[in-house]
Amino acid sequence: MSSLAQCGRRGIVVFALIACAATFGVSGCSSDSAGTQASEAPGEPAVAVDDPREEFRLSFIGGDLSVEKAGSAVEKAGYTWRIGEIDGEPQAVTMDYREDRLTFTVEGGMVTDASWG
Repeated sequence: MSSLAQCGRRGIVVFALIACAATFGVSGCSSDSAGTQASEAPGEPAVAVDDPREEFRLSFIGGDLSVEKAGSAVEKAGYTWRIGEIDGEPQAVTMDYREDRLTFTVEGGMVTDASWG
């Protein structure tokens, strides 16, 4: 392949990267979220929750439920669970997203956070 052809390809790739950065990078620079976030009390959602799955997830947040009890409740509801973080240490987990799985954050043996996936 001639060096002219290689330069042409590189130029196209560079142009495409610059175009993507300009398109997507600029939109991420502005922030007008100051007025869109409601303040929230610890352990309470910022807005009313209409989704039963989200209410279920929120019921585990707060640090007053042991991993064993939380896991039993999840299994009883027909979902699966795993631990993503223990006392600030990330655990080895798969990167696949599963709608039926809660991932717990655990501090001192108590669940402090939960997320679907």
